[in-house]
Amino acid sequence: MKYRLKQLREHNKMTVAVFARLCNMSASLESRLENGETNFSEDSISRILKGTRVNKEWFMDGTGEMYPSNQTVGDRLKQLRTELKLMYIPPTLPQLHGYFATSRR
Repeated sequence: MKYRLKQLREHNKMTVAVFARLCNMSASLESRLENGETNFSEDSISRILKGTRVNKEWFMDGTGEMYPSNQTVGDRLKQLRTELKLMYIPPTLPQLHGYFATSRR
């Protein structure tokens, strides 16, 4: 599981600290799990599954897809913004276009 933990974190382009925050665990615990220095407990597995909404079968034994097929990238980004309490959400291109179209008048 330690390899899939690292793969999951890198797939989402997160640092250990950000990933740990998403999973509601300390960065040191996440690092120890990823490096094989600590065994996974039911609690740590539960936190990772809850925080990432990764496919349980993939995480536990490597079968299936990393994420459920019905979860889009947009859904995942919205979830991460909410869970990480990101204050700034970049505007979409249509929003920027509208802003610049009205500011030139």
